Amino acid sequence: MSFPKEIASKAIEKTYYPNQTIKMCENGTVLVSFRSNDLYEVFDWVLGQGHKVKVQNPPELVEMVKNEVQKIGQYYA
Repeated sequence: MSFPKEIASKAIEKTYYPNQTIKMCENGTVLVSFRSNDLYEVFDWVLGQGHKVKVQNPPELVEMVKNEVQKIGQYYA
């Protein structure tokens, strides 16, 4: 997951998952990586973050988020 530079300082202070690794990027964004066996738990958490987080992997989670955003977008079209 990637957090924008506007909230980078908050992102590096939090524990999102017990086995996480955090990397501060040159462009000011923060990458948070972790392994999980519960894709749906992570999916729910990501949706709760709104635009504050961008999922990059795994591809299945990226697809799940894209599909959900399309469904939500239909309510406001």
